[in-house]
Amino acid sequence: MVPDAAMFTTLFRLLAEFGLVFPPVIAAMFRAMITLEGTLDRLAPGFQIIEETRKMAASWLGDLLGPASLRDAATDEVLGLLPVLRLLPRRLDRITTSLERGTLTTSVRLLGDDRDRQFIASMAGRAALAVVGTAFGIISVMLIGVHGGPLFRPSAAGTGGTSLFHVFGYTLLFLSLVLILRVIIAITHEGI
Repeated sequence: MVPDAAMFTTLFRLLAEFGLVFPPVIAAMFRAMITLEGTLDRLAPGFQIIEETRKMAASWLGDLLGPASLRDAATDEVLGLLPVLRLLPRRLDRITTSLERGTLTTSVRLLGDDRDRQFIASMAGRAALAVVGTAFGIISVMLIGVHGGPLFRPSAAGTGGTSLFHVFGYTLLFLSLVLILRVIIAITHEGI
């Protein structure tokens, strides 16, 4: 099939049926190609724009990748690098002199980027929450295991009632669960 205005029109209709849209720049390029193709068809009927474009591109690539063109490009690059190459021996001399004297130093800044600092801060916060949650969990299990102690609420005949240690133990167990779940949720949301 020879690419022409009818083919592009059919392509646009097909895309519109499926709700697909070209970016405005691409659509403008296709409109310009259709206009050019229509104009050339009026001026020179039977003119194959795609075939002529291929011939012209092959000619330009041949000129661009020819030996003379590559030599000119290499010469331009070397001329552009001359100021840097001129300073290179002086810099190498300074580096070797510093090495001989033992005064060559480098400067590396850990956490120089805001993202690095935010990452470390979030990891430290999560670690602190996990440690506090674990400590609350251990203390709560120990408090729940204590028998006796002051009564929070006395109960009916002979059951012993609810110890104040048990109330603190279950409260700390709840807080431990909340803190550890918060850390787990923060880690899973970061991975998504």
